[in-house]
Order: sequence, then structure tokens, then C-alpha cells
Amino acid sequence: MFEEKKSSGGIGGITLNNIIEGKGIAIYIKPDGTTGYLLLDSITGQFYPNIGMFEAGGNITATQMGTTTVLPSQLYDDSPYVDYGKFSETITGDINGGISGDSLSIIDQPWGIWHAGSGGTYTATPSANWSASINADTLVGGVPVSINRIEVSGTEWSNNRLIGSTRGYWGDVYKTGILVGETLGTFDPTAYTWQAL
Repeated sequence: MFEEKKSSGGIGGITLNNIIEGKGIAIYIKPDGTTGYLLLDSITGQFYPNIGMFEAGGNITATQMGTTTVLPSQLYDDSPYVDYGKFSETITGDINGGISGDSLSIIDQPWGIWHAGSGGTYTATPSANWSASINADTLVGGVPVSINRIEVSGTEWSNNRLIGSTRGYWGDVYKTGILVGETLGTFDPTAYTWQAL
């Protein structure tokens, strides 16, 4: 039976040799107030450059996180019932560059989702086990009011493809949290550049 839900989030992926690979995540609210996140995983497909089209498929897994008083119709851009945040930081480690993205949460929930895009350069080809650090402290009068630490540990850097897992934490004067996610991207061994989500 089909059950209508409202969701909001992000999706992205890479294309190498006309093969598509992607990931996605979204927040959902059911009409009964149940809320959680949708994980779009194992998205694979084919890109057809001659006709400018692609086809892809994958898995969608729903994970319930709680209940909310926010209605499904109130889950939209610029809604007063949704907290949107934007961030932009530098990346250092085996690879260098920048990252920017968005965070999304429902106002009465203690959890949310983040999605980001990043890119930069490297000087020597990282091994299959590579790492990158994202550190961003916000200071007010020399005192840290928010601390963000994100570590990406890569498990593959070969065949123009990079894969990693993302772990981190953030904190400010109001609340703290942990981050868990995945990193998927490509690199150009001729130009020594990389890009990932």
C-alpha cells in the first residue's frame, strides 16, 4: 500500500567511464507524525553522453527516529519548522581543499542530516589509506563558541575513484552532536585535483 510522505534532503554521485554511482539522504515526515531519514544507497547506473540521458537505480531504506508535531506539509525550503544551516571550511591532510554544504533538521528533533560537496588538490598520490581533517572553530572575543572536527578516512584511492568514511563532532554553547557518514568522489591523476561529496 502506498503511503504519502514529505521529504527533503540531498543526492549526489560520480560518473566514471559513463558508469554512475551515488548516495542520498533525506528527512521524512509521515501523516501520523512519525519522522526519520531515508538513506538512498547502492545507486548505480549508466550515463549515455550521446543523448544526454542516464538511468540509475538503488535501494531506499527508511529509519524511524521519533515523532514530531510538524506536519508533512511544513517540511519545505524556508519553513519556520525546519532548521537549515550552511557551512564552508578548509580541508588539510593527505589532500587539501575546501568543503561547503548544508544541514537540515526539524525544530523539535535532536537529530538532522548534513550533505556537502568538496574539492581541492594533492601533491603526491595518496595510498589506499588516506585521511583528511576539517577543523572549524568559531571564536567570539577569543573564546570558542562552536567547535567542529571532521575526519575522513579513505579506503580507496585508485582508478580515478576515492572512497572514505566520515566521522566527526560539533559543539556550541547550545548543543553538541556527532557526525557519521560516507565520502565518494573522483580524482584526476594528471591535474592532481579531486572532488567528492
